[in-house]
Amino acid sequence: MTKFQIVMRRVIQNLWDFFSWTLSIPIATLLRYDIEVGNNVLLAALKFGIFLGVIQITISFTLQAIRGRFVIGSFDEIFSLSYGAGLVVLIGFLSLTFNQPPILPRSVPFIAGSFALGVMLAGRFLLRSFRQRFKFNKNGELVLIYGAGDSGDQIVRQMLYTKESLYIPVGF
Repeated sequence: MTKFQIVMRRVIQNLWDFFSWTLSIPIATLLRYDIEVGNNVLLAALKFGIFLGVIQITISFTLQAIRGRFVIGSFDEIFSLSYGAGLVVLIGFLSLTFNQPPILPRSVPFIAGSFALGVMLAGRFLLRSFRQRFKFNKNGELVLIYGAGDSGDQIVRQMLYTKESLYIPVGF
């Protein structure tokens, strides 16, 4: 990947996380109030979502989740993202608790946290699935790897995700 592609991937990932929170807070507010919300409350929810989106990007940058430390969609990234989203929920809850009178119900960050984490994880899953589907060489020689055990999984992955590979594993 070129440096530009890496930067663009990180910018898109940041924007995805940001909009996950920006949209999740108003949705959680609507659910909390049974869809009967005034415009002022909805505007406050949107502003609070933007605030938490910025916090998510800051925490992700601090945890190195968006600086290329983890493979997209890996367990390490999922753990880091979940940990960061938990911190965002805690910060949102505390900011609503200490803001008197509270602009939104204190339960909104917890409801929105579930939605935002689901959307962030779904985006990473779709991106990783898309990249894996179109990354490998489709014109190689078909091979069967025999007797490889646990190492076979690693060998198959390397063969599939290396464009220059001359082989397409069909099993091991």
